[in-house]
Amino acid sequence: QLNSKTFSTVADNTIKIVFIDEEGNKATVPGYVGQTLLDIARRHHVDIAGICGGRDHPDEIKHTENWVETVYGSGPTCCLCMVKISSKYNDILPYQTKAEVEGLIDYWDDEYRPTSRLACSITVDKRHDGMVVFVPDAPPTT
Repeated sequence: QLNSKTFSTVADNTIKIVFIDEEGNKATVPGYVGQTLLDIARRHHVDIAGICGGRDHPDEIKHTENWVETVYGSGPTCCLCMVKISSKYNDILPYQTKAEVEGLIDYWDDEYRPTSRLACSITVDKRHDGMVVFVPDAPPTT
């Protein structure tokens, strides 16, 4: 006989993310633990660009303060999926790579802020439940 307490439920793996656009429109949507913010936004038709889906660029894994490993074929390339997340969430956001910061600055120019992040690079877990994500207007044209 299986013990139902050993299995997680959908509710155990569901969180809510609050997306707010430039006009102040707010959408509170469910997402699953393990999805990226970009995945959640797309699923609920939140208007965030991101044609690369966060793949095919060198990425960095921060193992320790002194050991950052470069891995290939897993990072963002387009930097279109910029969102802004309040610094109060910094302690639950993943390490921000040099490539991510440079891509955001290069592409978004003066719209970049220290709170800017790529939605494709943030994989959510239960700690992100209720997190507020600001979505800027369409990416600048080049």
